[in-house]
Amino acid sequence: MKPYLSFVIAARNDDYGGNFLHRMQVFVNVLFWLWERHNLDAELVVVEWNPPKDKPRLKDAIVWPKYLRPATVRIIEVPEDVHRRLPNSDRMPMFEYIAKNVGVRRALGEYVLVTNPDIIFSDPLIKYLSNHILSTHCFYRVDRYDIEKNIPLNMPPDKQLEFCAKHIIQIHRADGSIPATLGKRMWYKLINWIMRLHPRRLVRGLGRRIQRLLSFEDKYPILTIPQLHTNASGDFILMSKSWWLKLRGFPELPTHSHIDSYMVLLAAFAGLEQVVLKYPIYHQEHDRSAHRMRPLTILMDVPEFREMLKSRRPVTPNQEDWGLGTLSLPEVII
Repeated sequence: MKPYLSFVIAARNDDYGGNFLHRMQVFVNVLFWLWERHNLDAELVVVEWNPPKDKPRLKDAIVWPKYLRPATVRIIEVPEDVHRRLPNSDRMPMFEYIAKNVGVRRALGEYVLVTNPDIIFSDPLIKYLSNHILSTHCFYRVDRYDIEKNIPLNMPPDKQLEFCAKHIIQIHRADGSIPATLGKRMWYKLINWIMRLHPRRLVRGLGRRIQRLLSFEDKYPILTIPQLHTNASGDFILMSKSWWLKLRGFPELPTHSHIDSYMVLLAAFAGLEQVVLKYPIYHQEHDRSAHRMRPLTILMDVPEFREMLKSRRPVTPNQEDWGLGTLSLPEVII
């Protein structure tokens, strides 16, 4: 029997962001505890992309709960030779969104939730998902709450969730990202105001305004769409498997940024209603210096993206073989 919901993540044991296995272990511990608590009919699809040769595979590096139901966790491996075929493979050890597409395409659930291995799901969110009231006419988003400290592994899951609620530093909402507390917000505004007085920042801000006036985006403004929650959307996008298939997953670009925002626009232009659930997810903060070596996505340079804004319909660069659909990839069931 197929599960109601598939959770899809992409990962590799390369210590991305520092302390990666710790963060993923917390993700696993809390997620499966919540599944059991609310009897959620779900599977976890882990796409292990280009696994490092000198590190254990995730099936051995992570301590998986002993009470797992059969086939609850599936680990699909994308080998190094497949990775090397892609443009920019020398600059990007993992193509996050192609990896997620691998999982989406092979997910068995009626609905598919794409997330990340350092996310902590809140109790009311999993309770909501367990009610089986999702709609095929909608796509779902949530706000992300960043956590400032490592969550202790020796805590039981309920205490780990309490820890998350007490150590929030920033909230990523549809209308932007803000510090969590009043004191931090005031400090943030003060620093931001001082930084705006810096000559270099003034020149850069003026340049951006001029560029915006001359840009293609002004001809086809996204502002005509009801406010879309593209902020931190790679951490939580949920819709029916049938719609993931129709839209052919995330746009498969040889870059790493803003592809999740493109996906949100694809869903909106397809006519799906955006639903922003009031239940949060928590994100374990980490170092992002590795991003500096990876090529950025400039969406307005993508012909399909420009065509989508112009035509007001979903346009993707993906072909029928998206998500490495023509390849038979090794799979391990935990």
